[in-house]
Formats: sequence, structure tokens, C-alpha cells
Amino acid sequence: MLSFADRDDWEVIQADSRSAYLDGPLDDSETLYIRQPGSAAPSHWLEHLVYKLKKTMHGLKQAGRGWYKTLNAAMSDLWMLRCAADYAVFRKRENNFAATVSPGVDDFFVAGNPNLALWLTDAIGERFEMLQPGEIAWILGIEVRRDRISGIVAAS
Repeated sequence: MLSFADRDDWEVIQADSRSAYLDGPLDDSETLYIRQPGSAAPSHWLEHLVYKLKKTMHGLKQAGRGWYKTLNAAMSDLWMLRCAADYAVFRKRENNFAATVSPGVDDFFVAGNPNLALWLTDAIGERFEMLQPGEIAWILGIEVRRDRISGIVAAS
């Protein structure tokens, strides 16, 4: 994605999702309950109560699947096509414009023509709670430096 962005002088935007893994629905066939943390119970009389989950949360085996279903539905709503080679990459073409969205664990990487990339970043931000997007700087703990004038992308 970075090499295509560099070759075509695309924008590469990174945005952190604050709600990744928390927006996914549970399957209708699944009913999950969790105990309250000891400090969450309003009194010792209510310590035996449990919560029925309506959505996924960090730590559940089902969280990744639920997040992907939510993500896939959001990308479909934006007319993004899922890549056949990598189901975590989505592409969009509009006239002479193109963009790619590659979600990480809790990040979104958007690369594309400036107007389309900015529009997609805003549209994704309307669906998921996001921190302020900006130029790409890190991918999975790897620093990314880009010099658009010389056409160099470096990762270390």
C-alpha cells in the first residue's frame, strides 16, 4: 500500500479507532454473561449479579469476529470492495480516483487520491469513534518516514 501511495503520490492517512472491538455485535446464537468486577457492584448485596453482553468487548474470543462483521458492513456502506487476496483490505474506485483502506488492530490506514482519501477518512470517522487522523507515522510498532519530494518511504 505504501509503495503504491508513493508511486502515485497519494495521501496516506492514519487514524486510531477508540472503539475497535467494542462495536461488534454478538451472534444471535450466542448468549454471554460476565461477572461484575468487585469494585463495580454498588453494594455487597448485588455482588452476585451478572451482566448479559449485547456487544463484544476486549478479551472475548468472539471480539475479532464481531469487529470484522461491523467493519465489513461499514465498508460495504461506503461502496468499498473487499480485496480477494486479503479480506482486511478494502478498495474504492470512482472515475479516475482510487483509494485503499487497510484496518489494523485498532488503526485505519487510508491511502488514495487526496480528495477521496480525506472523504473516506471522514466517512469512517462518522461510523467509528476516532482519534485525530494524520499523516502515517507508525504501523504495528514500525516507524514510517516519507519524503514525497524524493519519492522515498522508509520503515524502521
